[in-house]
Amino acid sequence: MNQQKFSKEDLTTKDAIWVVIFDINWKILTQDHVKLDFFTIPIGKVWSWENPDEVMKREIFDETWLTVLDYKKLIIKEWIYDYNWVEVKIRNHIYEILSWSWNLVNKEPNKHRSMRFITIEEVRKLTRISDATRIFLSTLK
Repeated sequence: MNQQKFSKEDLTTKDAIWVVIFDINWKILTQDHVKLDFFTIPIGKVWSWENPDEVMKREIFDETWLTVLDYKKLIIKEWIYDYNWVEVKIRNHIYEILSWSWNLVNKEPNKHRSMRFITIEEVRKLTRISDATRIFLSTLK
């Protein structure tokens, strides 16, 4: 990977949110992430003064126009990432959205090439996926 892709913010120890959203057909929301060049479930950074639950709701609305009505936190998993020889510890809060008000729109096309619901089988066939997506898939039977 090219060092220039990572900002100072990227290289700082922090919390993050990962979000799993299924539609009524049990397809999962995936985003084609421009900067990191992979497919992912929605992800976001949490500043030290922020509440991860509130960040999750805001990020989902800001990126998709979905308003989270109900959710559950699946797990918190600490992960060490290697950004071109810089180790960054990130505590990931992984959520499943149980209900939301519907109005899916890709509000950040410069950040996400596309955003769509696809089957778990289709997600498993993707060759470039985020750690968040890979770890979520590992929890499924």
